[in-house]
Amino acid sequence: MTSKNKTLIVVTRRKDLIEVAKRICKYFDVEILLPAHSRDCCASGFLVVDEEYIDMCKKHCKIETKPLIVLKPGVSRVVFAFNLLAKLVNDVDEVVIGIDPGSRLVYTIIAYSLLIDWGIASWSGISKLLLDLCNLSSTSRTKIIIGVGEGPGSNKLLEIISNVKNRAKCNLHAIIVNEYKTNYEDIIGIKGIEYIKGQRDFIAAVNISLRSLLGADHI
Repeated sequence: MTSKNKTLIVVTRRKDLIEVAKRICKYFDVEILLPAHSRDCCASGFLVVDEEYIDMCKKHCKIETKPLIVLKPGVSRVVFAFNLLAKLVNDVDEVVIGIDPGSRLVYTIIAYSLLIDWGIASWSGISKLLLDLCNLSSTSRTKIIIGVGEGPGSNKLLEIISNVKNRAKCNLHAIIVNEYKTNYEDIIGIKGIEYIKGQRDFIAAVNISLRSLLGADHI
C-alpha cells in the first residue's frame, strides 16, 4: 500500500489535527509542510485548510484544482484522520476500537495497524465518537470492530453501542473481552504505539482492541 500523494500541506490553527497529520504522514512516507503564509497553499501537493483560510489561499492560487480537504469548525480528530487516510492512502476497510470502561472510559482507535487516535471520554462523548465513525463508515462501508473490556460498565457500553448501530445502520460489531493482564502485555505490530508508552490504561485499551479480533460477536 502506497500513498497517492507525496506531500501534504496543512494550513490550520488546530494543533491536535496537525499532530494527527504528522503521525499519518510519518508512517505512510508522506512529506508534510506547515506553511507560514497563505501563498504557500500553492505548493505542489495535497492541501488541508481551515475553512476560514480558504479566501486567503484563493488570492494566491486556484485551490479548487488541488486535492483538498476543507476543515469545518469543530471537526473531530478521528473524522479528520479517516478523511485524510482516504485521500492519501485508501478508504479504511476496517477500524478496531478498544474501550476500557473502568472508572473512566479510555479508548484507542487503530486503522491500517496504526494508532490513529486515543483519549478519555464521557458516556455521551463515546456515543458521539462511535456515531461519527458510523456516519463515516456508511459511505465507505468500513467495518467497525469494538472490543469492550469486561467490567462494571461493559453492559452500559454495549447498550450505547447497540443504540448507535440502530441509529446509523453501520457495519459495527462489539465484542466483550477479558481484561486480564491487558495493561501489561507487549504490543507487537501496531505503529505509533510509542505515543502511549508507559500509559497503562491506553495500553490496556489497545490490547482489548486486538483481543476483540479473536472473539465472538456480541452485537
